[in-house]
Amino acid sequence: MPRTGERCLEAGVYERDKPGHEPITLEEGETFPPCQDCGQPVDWRLVKPAP
Repeated sequence: MPRTGERCLEAGVYERDKPGHEPITLEEGETFPPCQDCGQPVDWRLVKPAP
């Protein structure tokens, strides 16, 4: 499971490990951001790979 600060290895839509937050779209090579609400590091999971 990727974490804030790591590089994205697979482009697609990711969501936080906790419900209630907006998903994000990342391209391969981009860096996973911190939580959009509190700015803390979080885990992300891929929910939809890029076509």
